Amino acid sequence: MPEQGSPPAGSRAGGALALALAAALVLAFFVAVWVTLGAVRIFCFTSVDSFWLVETGRVILGEKRLPAGDVFSFTCRGAPWVIYQWLFEIVAGLIDRGGGLPALQSLVLCLFALTFGVAALRGMMRRGVSFAVAWLVCATAAFASLTFVTLRPQLVTMLFMYAAQRLLDSHWRSASFKVLWLVPLFLIWANIHIMFAIGLAAVFLYWLCSLAAWFAGRGRKGADTRARRARLAGVAAVLSMAASLANPYGWGIFTYGLQVSNQGFWTRQIGEVLQPEFNDPLLALILNYILLTVLSFMVSRRRPSLPEGLVYLSLLGAGLTSYKLLPLFVSATMHGTGLRLQEAFARLDRSGRLPVPGPVRQAFASAGRWFMTPFYPAAILIVAATYGLTRPVLLPPWLPLRAADYLSEHPAGRRLFCSAKFGSYLIYRFRGRLPVFIDTRFDLYGPAFAARYFAAHRMGVGWDDLVKEYALDGAIVQAQAGIAAYLRHNPRWREVYEDGQAAIFVPAP
Repeated sequence: MPEQGSPPAGSRAGGALALALAAALVLAFFVAVWVTLGAVRIFCFTSVDSFWLVETGRVILGEKRLPAGDVFSFTCRGAPWVIYQWLFEIVAGLIDRGGGLPALQSLVLCLFALTFGVAALRGMMRRGVSFAVAWLVCATAAFASLTFVTLRPQLVTMLFMYAAQRLLDSHWRSASFKVLWLVPLFLIWANIHIMFAIGLAAVFLYWLCSLAAWFAGRGRKGADTRARRARLAGVAAVLSMAASLANPYGWGIFTYGLQVSNQGFWTRQIGEVLQPEFNDPLLALILNYILLTVLSFMVSRRRPSLPEGLVYLSLLGAGLTSYKLLPLFVSATMHGTGLRLQEAFARLDRSGRLPVPGPVRQAFASAGRWFMTPFYPAAILIVAATYGLTRPVLLPPWLPLRAADYLSEHPAGRRLFCSAKFGSYLIYRFRGRLPVFIDTRFDLYGPAFAARYFAAHRMGVGWDDLVKEYALDGAIVQAQAGIAAYLRHNPRWREVYEDGQAAIFVPAP
């Protein structure tokens, strides 16, 4: 007979099974993380901006100041250059100095893991969301954001947008001084990426809604609570605005952003500001997340607050107009999506329509408790950093790697016309020693110059004028671009190199 007070054999067996299942869940999670990091690794350097961002950081570190004008091109040399993401560039430059591209790859993977695997997952679980639901939402959101997980400050903006939305939602439910954490957040954000202005708009939207709720509810129960919420939200909004002005350009960062965003030329020419096309398999992953978020609203009885709903709808509308804004919708809505799905699953569970075996329930509970310990964030960041440092860097196939090697051995001139995306890489490859015709800093070059570049690059229109005006003595362009075909049939130019990705031309003798 069992000893008095000892648990029944069946209970001990069930506990052992639950423990084994919990261990298997944790192992499966990290296997999934490893596989996901492999997918993210493909996109780390796919942004055409990554390379000039790193080299700008190295220039700032070398000169110990922000360049007042352009230092990378021969067409806009010395032109005013607003370096609104200087803090990110310095960090990238330091990491590149220390470990090169593998270290930068590790940075991208760590930021990705921090956003989706730590902040979002643990944030939901702190609010009572089960590990299974939190994992589902984070995985869907992570894959929806894959194409945006590149070496760019947008990745930091996704993390900060999540943090700002969490602070605002928490303050709306229960007003507290925690909302003032927005101030240091915007102090850093305003020096990392110009999209901080979108987060700042969300702060002021919450403040206005707090004021409206206060005035509408005066004299009613809870008026004092609503008044305190509005006052603290106002203080947070004003101080966050003041903190965002602590950047090298002050108020000019706002006027510059408005000036560039109001130039309709970019919405017709630059891929990332165009409307999303969901027939693209990668963009279809974002559609899956949008549908999951919509489903969470449909099945849950948890209704959004007025400012929460307005922020969600505004970001979704902006993202459907310019797909570079869709990641902000993803990061802002993750937490709310998890809470609503959890509420719906909890109702199903209470009604008995969600039969889950006891050991499985215990396993998920045990695994969830481990994910809330300090060991988990350390473990996932170590895994991400190790993966990034030890796995080979995958550079996108469109980079002119071999063509750049050819140029280093056979200089084709000092004033080369180049494809814009090639210019960005050449800045990094030659450490700024080879001035470029253009790169992807289109806001620096301006619509007029960019229009001339696109016309020449696509069809050779205005080529002779550019040659004469800028004394061009060579060209390195995409092998399949219209300008390559134009130069192949132009007797005044000859092709000296072609590898399927890039072609190099010099004047014919």
